[in-house]
Amino acid sequence: MNTTQIITLLFSSSLLAAILTLFGNRWLNREKYKTDFYKKVIEKRLIAYELLEILINRIQGLSQLEDGLAPMFMCLGKDYFYKTYFEIIEVINYSIWLSPETSNKVTELNVYLINEIENKLSESDNVDAELAHLGLQHRDRIKQFRQELQALVIKDFKNLHKVKSFIGNKEKDREENDHILYKNKN
Repeated sequence: MNTTQIITLLFSSSLLAAILTLFGNRWLNREKYKTDFYKKVIEKRLIAYELLEILINRIQGLSQLEDGLAPMFMCLGKDYFYKTYFEIIEVINYSIWLSPETSNKVTELNVYLINEIENKLSESDNVDAELAHLGLQHRDRIKQFRQELQALVIKDFKNLHKVKSFIGNKEKDREENDHILYKNKN
């Protein structure tokens, strides 16, 4: 081998190594970006599920009344009821990070409370007693919502790390479920 061939060989192997390093680094950077993005999505989803957990815990408690058990959030007065209601709104504000099924169930709970509880309250001074009475009437349905939400959270946690399928499901859900409406208060 002469000097020219050795120099050509060294130059071509160095060039090949540089090209491979360049493409390798690009691939690694792209994978790191994707991993960082997935971490951010999972962080946002965890925040949404933490808010949902707070809501579930709030609607879980029961109060013993003369006529039976009623959801505690409906027995502690109008202010506490509306605080719970605003917690539902906060979860709905983060619903993009929930699974489609869970998001729909939270919206369904919201619509139920508006139509069956909030719209039936009068402007009287006895709103707290009305809430407690409505709590007795709707205890079983509210319990069912809580149980369904708990089951959905457990199901969702099994797939929380599957960001790619979550994004695909969100896109599909947006197209299929833009029809949920509720009645306005008369």
